[in-house]
Amino acid sequence: MDFLTSAIAGANNPLATAVSSFLQDPALSLLVVALAFLLMVKFKTSHASPLFLALLLAFFILDPLKNLHAVSRPCAELAAKIPCPFDASFPSGHAMIAGIFMLAATGTPPFLPFLLLGIIVSLSRVYLGIHTFPDVAAGIAVGMVLYAISERIYCAYRRAVK
Repeated sequence: MDFLTSAIAGANNPLATAVSSFLQDPALSLLVVALAFLLMVKFKTSHASPLFLALLLAFFILDPLKNLHAVSRPCAELAAKIPCPFDASFPSGHAMIAGIFMLAATGTPPFLPFLLLGIIVSLSRVYLGIHTFPDVAAGIAVGMVLYAISERIYCAYRRAVK
């Protein structure tokens, strides 16, 4: 296991454990994504449509990517702070969504909160012992690529309908 994963997952802080476990809840994750999307719409940014497209693409490619690489989770071998999920580890879906929002928020008023939340969510996956640092780094990168592709598609669409 890499040094960063060992250092982060090996830490034991009750507050970090509580926050990370809270961010693990799927219903909460869906709520946060919905609220973040509404926040982007509220600021009337042109980022909302490509953001929606990128989230849709992420939904459809995450499982095939995980199955393609079939990397076992670190919690399969080591103790984790929560029960070990059954699916593959690489890339992190939470980090992928975080990467999408971090890039989508670039140049908008809520950029800093999205950046901080994205970093916290991504590192919480490593802290809980269910992902490695490369898993979350790849998730962020894939998310950012998905957003960039979505933005290009959206811009091409806008030019075509004008």
